[in-house]
Amino acid sequence: MNLEIEPAPDFAERVMAAVRREAVAPGPIPFPWRRLLATAAVAVVVSTISLAAVAESIEGPLSEIRKAAEGLPPAHVAGAAAAIVVLGALIGITARLASR
Repeated sequence: MNLEIEPAPDFAERVMAAVRREAVAPGPIPFPWRRLLATAAVAVVVSTISLAAVAESIEGPLSEIRKAAEGLPPAHVAGAAAAIVVLGALIGITARLASR
């Protein structure tokens, strides 16, 4: 009993045809790194300017919050900050689920 496996007669011809097709195909499109870096730089500048403007506009209310929190134990302040972060995460998750 001979169990040798032999390829189909036109197998080598089909493989070489595929190799030739791949050889003449155009190369991949390069990733636009310059555009990405320029966009990221603009985003950083705009974000910095926006955050500076927002920080300047809420300085008054923030100072009042700081004065009110001065008498509280640090654990209470940390708990309130953690609650705000969790609330923000829940709002984000809810918004994503609602947009589906």
